[in-house]
Amino acid sequence: MLVVCPECGAEISNYSETCVKCGFPLKKFMEDNNLNDFEHVKICPKCGYTNGSEYPNDDSAKYIKCIECNTILVQTDIPCKEFNKNCTVETEREYTAEVANKYGGNQFQQDMWDAWVAKLHEPSLPKSSSTSTNQPHCPYCNSTNVVKVSGTSRLASTFLFGIGSKKIGKQWKCNSCKSYF
Repeated sequence: MLVVCPECGAEISNYSETCVKCGFPLKKFMEDNNLNDFEHVKICPKCGYTNGSEYPNDDSAKYIKCIECNTILVQTDIPCKEFNKNCTVETEREYTAEVANKYGGNQFQQDMWDAWVAKLHEPSLPKSSSTSTNQPHCPYCNSTNVVKVSGTSRLASTFLFGIGSKKIGKQWKCNSCKSYF
């Protein structure tokens, strides 16, 4: 079984003494916090985040600290399958609060649970056009107030000024600092 190191986020075996990446004393941490049983649900006592799968061969790494509020999860005696069966859409809020309070010593905070559930259901917003990576910007002042230099303008400038033209090989003009690039 893989677990996520609570110190550096590396995925490592739950049998490791220490994290191979940062040296965190994983085995001692898991023993001290009674987090060795992956057949039963672990729950955040503050926000109700749960870590358990009803599938015995689930390969995903298990968190032992809450991914929302960084609180150490608490071990329950509720099998993962049973928790998922009892936790329906209609009863999720109340059931999660009941379990978190029972195993977490009444630390559960409804507003924390509401916040992370709302975040789960937040629609992903499209990127605004002003932060688009394809938006040309001036390499000198970083302004996006730029205009394309027309081919006719470049040709006329080259004809009038020859090799001394500012527009030779340039495609854009910055309206902020007046440079060509």
